[in-house]
Amino acid sequence: MTFRAAAPVCPACTALLEGSTLFDVHVERCPACAGAWLDAVREPLATLALPDPRIEAGPRCPRCERALARTKLGAADVLACDACGGIFIAIGAFGAVLGEATSAGTMPPPAPNHARVLAVLRALSRSH
Repeated sequence: MTFRAAAPVCPACTALLEGSTLFDVHVERCPACAGAWLDAVREPLATLALPDPRIEAGPRCPRCERALARTKLGAADVLACDACGGIFIAIGAFGAVLGEATSAGTMPPPAPNHARVLAVLRALSRSH
């Protein structure tokens, strides 16, 4: 898989993303819409089954430029890349994900490392 050489752009608003690392997860935060891209938090699917990214419309992965799929993280809608395993979470979904995890005690994991995702979202929500 090849990753883009240019600066990553927000899949929601196309602003340039600003990177940092939280709890060993690389995070790209959007200064315009406050959404967050979390690198490789899901298991990537086999790349052989993926359609050609040049012909798909819609939001693009800031890492590998493949089309992103809309999926659920608990009750919240997120954008996910089936090629590299990253997810984009809009700022409005942070509270839904964190609230569900707090009220239920646990939530269905979107990835084997869902506890790290929750830790990152908690840290990002405090910094916003």
